Order: sequence, then structure tokens, then C-alpha cells
Amino acid sequence: MQPLGGSLIQTNEVDYTFTYANRVKAAKEAGISIDISFDQTLNVQQYFCVLRGSPRKEAAVRFPEFVTRPDRQALLANKLRATPVAKDAEQKVDAVARRWLPDLNNPKNVFRNDAYWADHYVELNKRFKEWILA
Repeated sequence: MQPLGGSLIQTNEVDYTFTYANRVKAAKEAGISIDISFDQTLNVQQYFCVLRGSPRKEAAVRFPEFVTRPDRQALLANKLRATPVAKDAEQKVDAVARRWLPDLNNPKNVFRNDAYWADHYVELNKRFKEWILA
């Protein structure tokens, strides 16, 4: 089982890695000696879209409203460990699930700025590739 996308942690080749909490949880449940810290997290937004020509457009347009309700957000957090973003959802998350969620109000956290990346992707991608080759 390689729940972290590899075995570098398990073989002590690296001391830490960037990964997802659900992968660490699966590794711990498999008996691997590992833990996670939420002291500094990289948080990203997720988006919903409806494809043009969708045969169920009306239902698809209603889906984001449904899934972002506080009760649905709390259920997703409790079952899937998805961080709730809806107001009033956080207090409905059980203590077991809360252990696997970051504190979005932590000032040490970073939120990816999608507008910045949209405006600068080409130049940053070029710089990254040049850095890799150096």
C-alpha cells in the first residue's frame, strides 16, 4: 500500500512531504507510523461548472446550492473529511472529523490565489521549467 503516492516517508528518505490529510489518515489506519500537522496549510478553492448542452442543466445548476448548505457541508466533513466552508457548518462537524481538518482562520495558512495564477501561469511555468533544468 502506498497511500502517500510513494514510499519515501516510509523508507526514511525524506522527513516530511506535502500530501493530503486523507492519505495520512489511510496510512495511519494501515499501521504506518506517520502524522500530519495543520500548523501551516495550503488551501485551494474548488469550482462547480455545468457543461454547455448538458441534458440535465436545471438539476446541475441546483447542485451547488444543495451541496453548499451547512448540513450537507457538515455531512461531507464527517464522512469524507472535506473542509466545510458554509457558515454554521463547522459546529456541526464531529470531533473525530475535526481532527483531520485545517483551521481556515489560522494566519499561518496560505490560500492559493487563482486570479494571480491565471494571469501569470505562462511566465511562472517557464521559470519553473528553467529552474528544474538548472
